[in-house]
Amino acid sequence: MTNTNDVHLEANRDNYLFKDFQKVYSSCEIKAKKPDKKPFIMVLDENHLLPPETIFIDDKKENLLSAQTLGIKTILFKNNNQLFKELEKLRILM
Repeated sequence: MTNTNDVHLEANRDNYLFKDFQKVYSSCEIKAKKPDKKPFIMVLDENHLLPPETIFIDDKKENLLSAQTLGIKTILFKNNNQLFKELEKLRILM
């Protein structure tokens, strides 16, 4: 999920920024932005996900709050080492 405009979205696609993701939810395409709850609900519903079984990672604390109120696990991204440690705590990485 990314808050972006059409120009940046295409540039990011052209530079393969999203190559490791199955699907990208762009605010300019879905007409909803973080931290609103709407994009989170949309992603959960579209992918048949349960909030307690979902993890949302973002580098802005304000974007985590809506996800948390929906029951989604969250991680505030600071750097890769910290992220891997947080994921290990959740038993995502072994």
